[in-house]
Amino acid sequence: MTGLTLIIDTSVHGAAVGILTEGRHDLIFSAVTEDVADSARQLPLMVERGLKESGAESTDISSIIVSQGPGSFTGIRVGLAYVYGLSFGLGSHSGNHPKVCGVSALKTLAESLARREDVDIVLCLPSTKSGGYIAATRNGVATLGPVDLLVDDATFGWPNRWFMIGDWEMLSAKAGALNDVTIVKLGAKDAARDSIHAMADLMCQDGGISWSQALPDAIYLRKSTVEEKAGPR
Repeated sequence: MTGLTLIIDTSVHGAAVGILTEGRHDLIFSAVTEDVADSARQLPLMVERGLKESGAESTDISSIIVSQGPGSFTGIRVGLAYVYGLSFGLGSHSGNHPKVCGVSALKTLAESLARREDVDIVLCLPSTKSGGYIAATRNGVATLGPVDLLVDDATFGWPNRWFMIGDWEMLSAKAGALNDVTIVKLGAKDAARDSIHAMADLMCQDGGISWSQALPDAIYLRKSTVEEKAGPR
C-alpha cells in the first residue's frame, strides 16, 4: 500500500491519529488517546497500530498533516517533534522525505462545523479563565486569533452560533447577556476526533494543502512556564 497520508493532532485532547489513503475521502483508521498525560508515549504506538490495521508500513507514508495549534506548549511539541523524527527517519531510510503540512486544527474544525451547520460560526478554545483562542468564520472561511476577555470586547461582530471546546465560564457569562447567541459545548475528545476528520477533508480539497519538508511553526495557547515567569521583555 502506497500513498498514505498520516494525520496527527495533539492540540485539542492528547493525541489523535488518522490515516488516509490516496483517492479516498474517508479515514481508514482513526484513534484518540484516553489519557491526555500519556500522549507522548501513546502517539507512536497509535501510529504503529494504525499502520498494522491498515496493512501498511511506515515507508508507505508519503505525506503528513500535523496540527500546529493553538494548543498547550507540551502538546504541540509532542506532535511536531514526533513528525520531525518520523520524517527524518523515513527520509534517511528511503531517501524520500514525506511531504509535511502544518494546519491549525481549531481553524480547520471551525470551517468544517460551518459547512455542516450551513451558517457562519465561532469555535472557542480556552486556556485560562480570561484567555484563549477563537476561530470565527465569515462566508465559511475562518479567521484565527487569541482573545483576552479582560481586554478585548470578544463578542463584537461574531456570528450568533458558537461552539466551545470544554468550559469557558467567563465567555459563557458574556454570552448570557446576548439574547441572540446560542452555545454548543463540545467534549475535548470528540473535538479531537472531529479535528482529524476535518484535516482529512482539507486534504481532499483542491488547493487546501500547502506542502513543505520543513517543520511547521507552533501556535501556543499560552507562553511556556519559563516564558511566563520571565515576564515581558
